[in-house]
Amino acid sequence: MRGIRETRGEMPITHYPLPITHYPLPITHYPLPNDKLQMTNTK
Repeated sequence: MRGIRETRGEMPITHYPLPITHYPLPITHYPLPNDKLQMTNTK
């Protein structure tokens, strides 16, 4: 139970940089689905 409490404290600290990284993530998500679609088309 102590581990969960320790992870909960670190989680909020890591959540801050997460939203900042979320911006570039959606931009990279676009080419990701396209690559998967192309792979299926090539198959």
